[in-house]
Amino acid sequence: MDAGVIFDEGLLAKVSSQIIMKIRTITTGFNLDFPLREEQFRRIALFTNNCKRAFEDEGYVVQTVRVATQPWGEYSESREQRMGTANELESLTHKYDIDYFSVGTTAGPKQIPFVYDIIKNTSNGFCSSLIMDRQTMK
Repeated sequence: MDAGVIFDEGLLAKVSSQIIMKIRTITTGFNLDFPLREEQFRRIALFTNNCKRAFEDEGYVVQTVRVATQPWGEYSESREQRMGTANELESLTHKYDIDYFSVGTTAGPKQIPFVYDIIKNTSNGFCSSLIMDRQTMK
């Protein structure tokens, strides 16, 4: 007898129909009004959570949901303002069942310390940073 795999089409079809794709995250991007308005956030959170439910109703597993704003430099001018907004976003994410939030992208390496501030001072906040672009490569 060959030590190979026994192929059973019926079993394969049954197993295939039970394989569920996991969606790592659903992210809703939005332009944050400043100052932050809870009603705007509530609508974004409702949309995001409705998307999650729609996928789950179709049998998908959604691991997390998050929201992401435009680059924070577009709505804040100081560290205090950025951290205040981050703290408000953190509070609203907990209130409206959003797992994570992003305050957008930093404008360059000099602003990377803000990434540290977000990670250190919030439980579910993050941002990204532009390290290099065509202009910094010249």
